[in-house]
Amino acid sequence: MAEETPSRGSAPKSGVALVRLGAMLLLAVFVVFEIIAAEYYVANVGLVAALAVVALPSLAKSTFDRMSNSFMKIAGYVIAFSGVIELLDDIRFDVLDEFMAIVGALIAYAAYAMAFIGARGIQD
Repeated sequence: MAEETPSRGSAPKSGVALVRLGAMLLLAVFVVFEIIAAEYYVANVGLVAALAVVALPSLAKSTFDRMSNSFMKIAGYVIAFSGVIELLDDIRFDVLDEFMAIVGALIAYAAYAMAFIGARGIQD
């Protein structure tokens, strides 16, 4: 019995999926650790880019389909860059002084890393 391999057109785009997963994780960190627990704060630039990654594909499907790869790549790099700035801020201002802040920061850093790895994996 021959194995069927999926065609390139039907295979999921793992880079785009990683950027979206990182964006959703960053939004979850915002809700849980910033709004509910008030322990760890996420950079606004990263939040805006994450919200755009999550919301735009469902709001403007016809327009977004033509530019989705380029947009996701740029948004992934913006999220990752804001993560680097956030890491430097956390080190400079010694924000990580409580357990919940450390957990929130580690999850946010993982989200920033996912967005960066996903953006690198997107082919134009």
